[in-house]
Amino acid sequence: MNRLLLLLLLSLTGIGRGVAQDIWRIGKNDNSSADLALGPRDYKKFLSKDFGFEDRFFLIGRSNAATDFPYVLPGPDDTWGGTWGTSGWRTHEINILFALKSLPTGGQWKLVIDLVDANPKKSLLKVGINEQQYEKFLLKGVSEASITGGSAAGEKILEIPLRDGVIRNGGN
Repeated sequence: MNRLLLLLLLSLTGIGRGVAQDIWRIGKNDNSSADLALGPRDYKKFLSKDFGFEDRFFLIGRSNAATDFPYVLPGPDDTWGGTWGTSGWRTHEINILFALKSLPTGGQWKLVIDLVDANPKKSLLKVGINEQQYEKFLLKGVSEASITGGSAAGEKILEIPLRDGVIRNGGN
């Protein structure tokens, strides 16, 4: 098994005037994937639910995390994710779209990604936000059991600071 990662919580936070404020959030900060699609153990339904393709997206304020945001992303060796040597290898994506009517005044932005675990061998996570393209994280998880709702001992919290001007009024 070479899964990419298990997502628990994803949030965009604006920090202005010394106070952090979540702009949006997907998932609960409870070390469980039960509130996300396919969670906590239906990863083998990833393809049948049409997850991971470039043309699919999660729309903040409209989409539902329980049905539209998978708790897991497969790696290129995961046959349950639709890839393997004879069918070709591909990476899977989650596109998140959101709009802001106005930006909080002053301060900085960060994207927070809270993972319950990652592949024990290694996982690569790439993150792109508007014009700030690709923050890369090489992750090593703890347990294969985490994909089926087991131990959350491999939790990783990634905080990605965003450059000025990356988040804008309107669509992001």
